[in-house]
Amino acid sequence: MDDYITKPIVRETFIKVLGKWLNYDILPLEPVALEAHFSDDLHFNTENLRNNIGDDKKFLEKVLSMAKKNLNNSLPELDESIKNQEIESIRSIAHRMKGTALSACFDVLAKQLNQLESIKSFTHSDIEDAATGIKNEIIYLNTINN
Repeated sequence: MDDYITKPIVRETFIKVLGKWLNYDILPLEPVALEAHFSDDLHFNTENLRNNIGDDKKFLEKVLSMAKKNLNNSLPELDESIKNQEIESIRSIAHRMKGTALSACFDVLAKQLNQLESIKSFTHSDIEDAATGIKNEIIYLNTINN
């Protein structure tokens, strides 16, 4: 591996890096606003997602579908780590889920996962409250149509 792209993945950055390694001159794209504006109370930041990956409706739907699937699939693992009081595992899972939430521009969820990832020690009530909030947010996001 000779390169990397940070999350959230931005369409323009992806195309430039891909072009670099394929030795292919990428024609300049129309400017894309790369500065993300996150909101503490915005569940799904459609503007940021469109800025990051473009307006291709089918691609947007695929990204959102994959993000929701990954988040839902991570919940049993998170529950198991909480049950076993494994703080490092909880933090690791929260970090991974946060990356998915950031890529999909799920702002509220990303903030919740960041808080869970930042917990230093296992306090059952704090972690249970955080996990419940995360689960409820994922349930809500599942109701949003792609």
